[in-house]
Amino acid sequence: MDIDITDRLLSAIIGADKHPKSIRTIEDAISTALSLHKDAGTYAAAAICTLYLSHYKHGFPVSKLRTFYTNIKEETTLPLFDCKAYNSILQAISDRQLDNFELMDDRCNIRETQLTKAEIFEALDFYTNQ
Repeated sequence: MDIDITDRLLSAIIGADKHPKSIRTIEDAISTALSLHKDAGTYAAAAICTLYLSHYKHGFPVSKLRTFYTNIKEETTLPLFDCKAYNSILQAISDRQLDNFELMDDRCNIRETQLTKAEIFEALDFYTNQ
């Protein structure tokens, strides 16, 4: 399965073709920490975390997050990991990247946001507990 399916589904859910660059930041961290090849699953996992953070920080609609999560599970295999992997994933995200994280607001507009590693931890927790 290629990343295109994730891109198409994400575009349909948010109503735009431009996605936050932070999806790639989280995808890079997940693939590096877990020694995974980047694919539709790692991209989807990163998108789920990014949408969660967008909801948490800027009121991105939780209904759109849930719709994306439900639909993407049917289209691709999501990587499995637990809280033991969080520190490795967090180490792969630099402080500089945390200062310029792109998230979406309640209207799906992209906003630069400063995050903490604790907030990334919370997003990973959301992902693994779904």
